[in-house]
Amino acid sequence: MGLFSKNYRIQKNNDFKQLRFKGKKISNRYLYAYYRETDFTNTRIAISVSRRVGNAVFRNKIKRIIRELFRNSKYKETNNDVLLIIDPLVNKLPYNLLKLELLKQFKNVFSLLNSCDTSKKIK
Repeated sequence: MGLFSKNYRIQKNNDFKQLRFKGKKISNRYLYAYYRETDFTNTRIAISVSRRVGNAVFRNKIKRIIRELFRNSKYKETNNDVLLIIDPLVNKLPYNLLKLELLKQFKNVFSLLNSCDTSKKIK
């Protein structure tokens, strides 16, 4: 398990707002993704898991799984900003199904990102 570098994280509040209001949205069963193409050389992600999903241990586990999936993926080198919002339905899944389902949805979101044509670039 490696470090999740700051180069791959969305940190500024303004970036979140632009992504939320000017980005495109993809929704799946267990997560929503807002995305936008940028001038950065790599993809930056942010993960939002509300309290309705579960206790802090469970929420952090979900974030760790997603960060690890992203860290090991080929999608790090695309130039998108992505905000992933986890739906409270994930707390009904057992851990092994949760990990498989998040992996499937994660790949689905990023494959849609690669096939979508986004014309607006920001920096």
